Amino acid sequence: MNKIEELEKKRTEITEKISIIKEKEIKEKIIPRFKTMKGMCFVYRNCCYSCPQTKSDYWDVFRKIIDYVTDKEGYLYFIVEEFSIDGYGHLKLGIESVWVHHDDREDIFSGYSEIPEKEYERELDKFYKEYKIQTKLRRKTINK
Repeated sequence: MNKIEELEKKRTEITEKISIIKEKEIKEKIIPRFKTMKGMCFVYRNCCYSCPQTKSDYWDVFRKIIDYVTDKEGYLYFIVEEFSIDGYGHLKLGIESVWVHHDDREDIFSGYSEIPEKEYERELDKFYKEYKIQTKLRRKTINK
């Protein structure tokens, strides 16, 4: 066995050991922490389409963790409720699964910031009011 083959064999062994340690940490520390996050709320501020020109071209996207599932490989997905009213008054409300990065970082949803549930519920109420009367959509449509 030459030197390169020997080093590659060592690298493979080390990589396997690292994978075992990481997998154990994910199962023992990270996933239990994520499971406690059910009910947490988040906002992504200042979404926009390209070339925004006014403040009304920006909007926020809200997200709440309503549950979680673990797939057959043991990876965690959050089930989230998400809603927004974009700059044109288009309303979006949905429930989706979001894969969670299995590392120990605090920023679980890239770009989202945690907010109090009370703020989330207040914004959701605004969403449903807009859903009923379409004020923003009507205004944007009339002013085209």
